[in-house]
Amino acid sequence: MLTVFEIQDRLLGPYSGESEHRAPIFIQLLDGATNHEEFWRIFQTGWSALDATWQYRTELKRLLDRRPSACNYFDKSDKASYDRLPELVTVYRGCSFPKIRALSWTTDRSIAEEFARGHRRIAVPLAVVAQATIPKEAVYTVATGRSESEVVVNWRRLRQVSFTPLKNVQV
Repeated sequence: MLTVFEIQDRLLGPYSGESEHRAPIFIQLLDGATNHEEFWRIFQTGWSALDATWQYRTELKRLLDRRPSACNYFDKSDKASYDRLPELVTVYRGCSFPKIRALSWTTDRSIAEEFARGHRRIAVPLAVVAQATIPKEAVYTVATGRSESEVVVNWRRLRQVSFTPLKNVQV
């Protein structure tokens, strides 16, 4: 079973590359998890080290759908955040228009706006802030580690999806 240090070393070590190129390593680690506890340790430890997961969303969803809820594996902060979610959650996503239906959303609109404007210097052509609702049971996990109020969701369960284009965004 991989330790947190080993997970971080594989994702952040000298051969892992930039954050937008780490998803294949992450998927390999998840696919090799020997049990649910290890899977969620890998996910919770590694998810925040990734950017640009769009092209891997189907594979990641497949892996997430094969596991029980992360609720039994949350740390104290994530558990408290998850417990505060209402049964129908309003979520936001700052992204390029074609990439609205994805795994990573936030419960904080201002965070979504930051991402739409190029958070971490990642260019966002056709920038929008999307809003949707999703049942709490369709939230795979929450990630409070970077203060982004992040929720990882089953994008196929999103409802009432709307978006607002952002003006004057640098690409």
